[in-house]
Amino acid sequence: MIKKVFALILCALMLLPIFVACNKKSDVPEGMKSVTLSGEPFIFYVPKEWTDNRDSGISSAYYSINKSVMASARYYPCDADTVSAGIEAYVDKVSTQNSNTLKDYTLIETKKHSFGGPNGQKYEYKYKHIGDASETEITVIQYYTFYKNDVIILSMYVGTEFKDEYVEVFDKIRSEFKLCEKNAVNDSVKDKNTPKGMKKASDGDVQYVCYVPESWVTDLSDKLTYAYVDESGKPNITVTCVAPTADTTAEKYFTDCEVEYDKNIEGYARLSEKPQERKIAGRDALSYKYKAVYGGTEYHIMQTVLVYNDLVYSITYTARADAYDNYIYDVEHILANFKFR
Repeated sequence: MIKKVFALILCALMLLPIFVACNKKSDVPEGMKSVTLSGEPFIFYVPKEWTDNRDSGISSAYYSINKSVMASARYYPCDADTVSAGIEAYVDKVSTQNSNTLKDYTLIETKKHSFGGPNGQKYEYKYKHIGDASETEITVIQYYTFYKNDVIILSMYVGTEFKDEYVEVFDKIRSEFKLCEKNAVNDSVKDKNTPKGMKKASDGDVQYVCYVPESWVTDLSDKLTYAYVDESGKPNITVTCVAPTADTTAEKYFTDCEVEYDKNIEGYARLSEKPQERKIAGRDALSYKYKAVYGGTEYHIMQTVLVYNDLVYSITYTARADAYDNYIYDVEHILANFKFR
């Protein structure tokens, strides 16, 4: 179960540019499913048997934790100078950052690729991931392109020794990846208890209600509790719920999670030694603050954990380090208005 929680927080044809409306429910390739968050400038498909990982706040999925088989798609707004310098320069910068942060980083290749059009770039590298008592070599295959004012990144990960097993699967994921117009869904779903200036970010089937500011973007169509601020880095909040295999507390649960975070999340470190004690919906809760590095960018995270009716709930706020404080007031307001049914 803890490995699944960690996963929540972490084609033969050349792809031609296909620009369509981001309708995730139409033209789904046979044997595949969309794992695309609302508002993304792409549609991201993976095989049906993969585990949807959108609860992490990223368009992503994984197939095997033991073999480190995962895939994700991201976009970041770019300024005119970055676009003008070209995608090759952008990838070179990412490669330099990775060489300074990843253990035993080895560049395999960077080359032009038709991903998203004639100016796409393929970037492949490997590095050593530190495990319990050993190190695992991970191969990362990424595709980059500029689309309008964004850089689009498709990433696929696999334990190097298993790479040959997944070449065809990765090619299929890449070939079905589609660029499209952003279609942010800003539902204004409310009930009689909705605080002024807020709206619901949770589906009616879950046992809690999560309200967020009206200015945040939500999408209840996928039944995921996920909301974000529509700006660079997409500061976001997610709510996840898991059933522990044994009696637990918020402190013990996070301690178990932290073992996986420390091994598997690049740049993981606590930002405060002790968690913040607080009340969420009248229950004792603990807020843990830590940092992580993704794609060469540092993020700050506050994970608030509580136990209710033998289930563990995590309310997790994630933002780029330089944007974290900008929305902490909103997040505190979200936590203060979190309720159980």
